[in-house]
Amino acid sequence: MIQDVKLGFGGFVKHRRFGKNYGRYVRCLPLVLGLLFLTSAGFASPLCTTATLDTYIPGSGTFSCSVVAGLGVDLKFTFHADSFTYSTDGTQNFFANNILVTPVTGPGLPEGGFKFSATNLTVPGDGTSADVNVYFDVAVDSQPLGFSYRLHSAHFAMTDFRGTGAVFALESEASGAFALEINDPPGTPIPDAIFAPRTGLQPTTDIFFRPNSQIFDWTTTYDLVNIPEPGSLVLIPGALLLLTVLRKKSFLAGMLPVLAMMTLLAAKSHASALCTDLAAINGSPVSPGTTSLGLDKYIAYSTANGGCLVNDMFFDFLSFSPPPVGANTGSPLASAATTKLSFNLNMNTGSNTATVQLRYVPIATTASSEDQTFTFQYTVTAPTFLVTQMQGSTTASSGVEHTTTITPNASPSPVVSPVPLITLNGPLNTMYTVTESIHMPNSVNGLHISGLTETFTEVTPEPVTSVLMGGALLGLGLLSKRRRQA
Repeated sequence: MIQDVKLGFGGFVKHRRFGKNYGRYVRCLPLVLGLLFLTSAGFASPLCTTATLDTYIPGSGTFSCSVVAGLGVDLKFTFHADSFTYSTDGTQNFFANNILVTPVTGPGLPEGGFKFSATNLTVPGDGTSADVNVYFDVAVDSQPLGFSYRLHSAHFAMTDFRGTGAVFALESEASGAFALEINDPPGTPIPDAIFAPRTGLQPTTDIFFRPNSQIFDWTTTYDLVNIPEPGSLVLIPGALLLLTVLRKKSFLAGMLPVLAMMTLLAAKSHASALCTDLAAINGSPVSPGTTSLGLDKYIAYSTANGGCLVNDMFFDFLSFSPPPVGANTGSPLASAATTKLSFNLNMNTGSNTATVQLRYVPIATTASSEDQTFTFQYTVTAPTFLVTQMQGSTTASSGVEHTTTITPNASPSPVVSPVPLITLNGPLNTMYTVTESIHMPNSVNGLHISGLTETFTEVTPEPVTSVLMGGALLGLGLLSKRRRQA
């Protein structure tokens, strides 16, 4: 078929069909430009303000705000309902509203973070130890158009420490990007931890101290580096594809029932409760503001119901073996009841992946020249997604030995922490058995552990992806054939 072509005013070559839809394309230009700008600059969160830590921590879900890092870059900090924990063997409580949080810019640019300060952070008079644990997510929030900044290093300092008692402070990252440790804080800050550029981090600060020590503040900041990349050019094909989809409204409407049916078929139905349904796991209503339960609750629920569910992953908690009573006098000793467990689910629809994070808080401390060992075990199964790896990290003083064993797996087993990365390549619906063993040897006095994080990654299995792609190509082919016949 020959299409008529003519030369229009201003030198435009006008195709008959293009000329017919010219106004439609022109009207869509603001949409394309808006997509390019918003995706490049990002959606900025509200600015963080100087306030007590309880202001940042939500009763449920998450709370996010941004800190100005300089040079037109903002960092987004996300706090979770369980972002703050305090443990002591005394009776005096210490709350999130006792800590003042101040946004910090610099000292380098672009660099931003927080200063945490308190005037009453001491060991209770009737106790021998206390522990503070704070964690959050940090990511690049907004940046100048045409720039691509990534987090590149972390800085941790404790500038106001008084007393003669022992203090251990550690800032570590869930994926193992860095670990900054202070023992009996020196007068000068420790060097920055430099890591491979990345868009997001999940750092945890753990501070453990004994009598005759008082901590007044600590500061944690993160700096960035610009990674040149043609981001705007990459967005153009996506914007054009969006315009094509918008034009094919009838095609999109026809596909919606198909997509809904596929989603329904892919969904997994199970009678067991979600692992995040604390009332169901507990067997009774929980107090308002409760964000985690003891591992003993999950073991009891698994014994009665076979496990609980997060996304596609089914967790069955089997056992917890504490240190033998009498042989260890450390305070506190780890137990299933005092080991708190919480879950975090992150969906990435763009890459058809999901991550499920298990965060344990097994507070344990050794006394002089003693040995403690405790283990716990669970299984994980994913019937419709492929589990590809498990990434772990430990918040503990130097000398604590953490060993992770997963069977079956594709990595050497066991894997010794602090950061095990275990590749998993079993077929669909493989049941993996995970055994965690923590050993605090008597070769080092006063060892301490207060955090353990494990992140499982799962992806849409390749056969399903192939079917979806094949169906899409078939649909495009039928549309093309229909247009040619018309």
